Amino acid sequence: MLTLLLGISVAGLSQPYTTNYKTAVTEYTVINNDYDVVNVNGPVAVDLGNGFEIFNENGEGLDSYISPNDYKYIIYKDANDSVITLKSLVIQDFSVSYKVFMHALIENSEEDLKTGKIDLYLYQYSHMTERNYGNVHGNSQHGYFTVHHTNYYIKDMNGLHRIDYKNQFKEFPTVLGLSTYKAMKRSNDKKQFLYNHLTQYNQKISLKSSNPNTQ
Repeated sequence: MLTLLLGISVAGLSQPYTTNYKTAVTEYTVINNDYDVVNVNGPVAVDLGNGFEIFNENGEGLDSYISPNDYKYIIYKDANDSVITLKSLVIQDFSVSYKVFMHALIENSEEDLKTGKIDLYLYQYSHMTERNYGNVHGNSQHGYFTVHHTNYYIKDMNGLHRIDYKNQFKEFPTVLGLSTYKAMKRSNDKKQFLYNHLTQYNQKISLKSSNPNTQ
């Protein structure tokens, strides 16, 4: 279903452009919970975890929002002309559950997950924090800056699991394990390493499914 929608919708996506108000705007294809497909303008952003405000072509906000509670997918082209897909997923933060948009790096059907295949997602978000720079001429100096975060998640038939730390890798000895964690730490590109590793893992699952006698 999604593959067909992507083929229809992404072809018309434009690259970011700058309006007279100097606000960088780009076109997004969004798919709501009823699988309706709509193209909207939004600000060029690195972190889309909470969605974004819809803009008009003049870069003016319309006070209407694309939220992970109401939409399943955000699709757009990045500066390298690559198609990026974000999916709305529920994460658990201590005792609180909420939806966010995550980059879908590897995504399988529900049937494939039942065979043992693994999805891979990347969650990027940011927040403002205050920093105290000490006293200057008797006055306390402080300011605000943005802190960016990148978390990785895998999804199996039992749900979504964060995999940023050693103990989290050890929870999945067949899929990941300690040796995979150490190899990832030695790599120069965590995202590419995890993508390659889980792509190879899923290929092995496909091989076993097509030939049960394969070891």
